[in-house]
Amino acid sequence: MLTARDRAPLPRRRLLPLTVFLAAAVALLAFAGIAAAETKIGEYTGAPNPEIPAEANVLGATTEYDSTAGTMNFTVTTAAEPRAEIEGKENEILLIVGYATLPVCSLSEFETGGGNAGFPVFELETPYSQQLAETITGESQKEVESGPANLGLGAKTVEGTKTTLTAQSPKAVGKAYTCGLIGLENVENKEEEFVEDFAIFPLSTKVTPPPVVTPPAPVQTSQPAPAAAALAIAKVKKPLKLKAGKWATVKVKVTNTGGSTTPPGSLQLKAAKGVIVKGGKQKLPALLPGGSWTVSYKVKLTTKAKKTSTLPLVGTAGTVSSKSSLVLKLAGG
Repeated sequence: MLTARDRAPLPRRRLLPLTVFLAAAVALLAFAGIAAAETKIGEYTGAPNPEIPAEANVLGATTEYDSTAGTMNFTVTTAAEPRAEIEGKENEILLIVGYATLPVCSLSEFETGGGNAGFPVFELETPYSQQLAETITGESQKEVESGPANLGLGAKTVEGTKTTLTAQSPKAVGKAYTCGLIGLENVENKEEEFVEDFAIFPLSTKVTPPPVVTPPAPVQTSQPAPAAAALAIAKVKKPLKLKAGKWATVKVKVTNTGGSTTPPGSLQLKAAKGVIVKGGKQKLPALLPGGSWTVSYKVKLTTKAKKTSTLPLVGTAGTVSSKSSLVLKLAGG
């Protein structure tokens, strides 16, 4: 893709450019504009190739491009560790990664056009023998060759077979790169002892899920406990006058004056001397707050009754109780 380079950041110049990087494609003006701020990611999976050294055989790569900051993050995994020296000599393999702009991320796109194939580009290259990594950005081959203003430095970390490369360039901000590139070549090997390894793969927009918003926990407001149940027995205001030997019906009303429902209970009218009571103890149903129930009794005074007899009334419902009384007077006594 990138041809002659007269630049100084690396101690040596690239002497044998990648063949596919030299291939041409139709100029892609539609992609040359500024793209909206976004993050693009890409992933490549390779296969073992016995025709090239294992340390130059790419088995996989991942990359992330942040268009807002113009940053590149590339991780390349090779079949063997990219050693800096081999048998006491510098390892002259050159690793090249970067981004290009193509309608289709395929090798054929590089092989069918002119010198501006794949531009704009953001490229980083580093020799295995050194820790230095050099970047180059440009909208066209002419711009790339115009001078050192398009050059920069990146960072390189090697851990086993994994090489991580990072770089940032103001000229890479907001670009609409569509493809990721990986290439390896032997810059000192003019006899082509091994075939160059090259891969191109598409970039896609990284989708960031919206943050999960946890609604605030509902405020637990303490509710006052309902008032306890309470029984109230209505009193008969005037004494009931009865003739001896005559039955009379007495009605007594019981009301729940509390704030809770009462359990089922009972209301008992106790007899006194000379007084006969029918249905002395009767059941009370459960009463809702404010609810009431009327109980009927039959009473009769005998000749042995006192002139005034007071009969106790006792209501119970669970732990709730209430007391009252019924006064009977002997008529004609």
